Amino acid sequence: EQRKRIQEEQARLVAIIEATPDMVATGDAGGRVLYYNQAGLRMLGFEPDLDISQVRYLETHPAWAAKLVAETGIPHAMEHGTWSGETALRRCDGREVPVSQVIIAHKGSDGSVAFLSTIARDISRAKQQEARILRLNRVYRVLSGINNAIVRIRDRNELFEEACRIAVGDGGFRMAWVGMFDRGAGRVTPVAVRGDDRGYLESIDLTVEDVPGNCRLLAAALREKRDIVSNDVEHDPHMAHVAAQALERGFRSVILLPLMMNDEPIGVLALYAGERDFFDAEELRLLRELAGDISFALKHIDNEERLNYLAYFDEITGLPNRTLFSDRFEQRLSAARHDRQLCSLIMLDLEHFKNVNDRHGHLTGDQVLKDVAAAMKKSVRETDF
Repeated sequence: EQRKRIQEEQARLVAIIEATPDMVATGDAGGRVLYYNQAGLRMLGFEPDLDISQVRYLETHPAWAAKLVAETGIPHAMEHGTWSGETALRRCDGREVPVSQVIIAHKGSDGSVAFLSTIARDISRAKQQEARILRLNRVYRVLSGINNAIVRIRDRNELFEEACRIAVGDGGFRMAWVGMFDRGAGRVTPVAVRGDDRGYLESIDLTVEDVPGNCRLLAAALREKRDIVSNDVEHDPHMAHVAAQALERGFRSVILLPLMMNDEPIGVLALYAGERDFFDAEELRLLRELAGDISFALKHIDNEERLNYLAYFDEITGLPNRTLFSDRFEQRLSAARHDRQLCSLIMLDLEHFKNVNDRHGHLTGDQVLKDVAAAMKKSVRETDF
């Protein structure tokens, strides 16, 4: 009866161990595996009928984890009874599985180690979530930093430089650059770059035409007016022509975000990450918001520059308006008096100009004014105003 009870208890323990989703294994002090439960076999990619007598447990770890287990985990367990830490298993297909592992040293009556056991829990999902949170925090820092810059910076190029600096310095991106789009030339010109460039931008064709060798992702972003992502630079066919240069600099993922004004692309913000699959849905949402904020800031700067321009220059001819002319004329007059020299003020009038507007319309009248202004600019010296 006692033997029966022991057998039943052993059967229950085996059933529990076989049902657990964690790997449970035992091995002798010489490094040979004595037992794997079914979860352990699945975790390592082994067949259920595997002959485990030929398996050595350190061989089921990648090199760095085997070193940690052999030099720290097992000695600590033998001395103190148990050891726990984060290691990794190496599946038979070569893939690493991050695990939280416990090693237990079981000692006999004489105090020597009879065998070792280990319990390992797959923490792949937790690691992925941890990495995702770290990525999001990086993007949040970039978004916050650039929005702060937008509030205080009123110069377009200074804003671009600061955005790239924040993306690399605070966001941890391997490289960031901003380029302005010349629609007439069909080309993007980089105006701000931070990170590991080393001639990378000079090696790629930044045109938006559908020609061999150009940056297809850039062309697509500007033509389609949307963000374009490559989460695997090494295997993306659209990156094949620059993959070698990109991988040499540690670029594993890239996103190109068009900068828009009046629903038309005027530039692009490019960010390069050192991890594959960096840009998921949440990062994309934040980066689209970032591109929108920069685009809004550019429109504000453009409006501010235009207002400053219109305060002192005529919108049609580009010549100084009455305010600026009067100010400069007073300066010239004052200087002439001081130096006892002469200065000349020439008055010109277009006779019958009203008839041009009345007969041919204001567009024609404006063109006449532009042509006269251009002729005047050619007829005076650079020092004249």
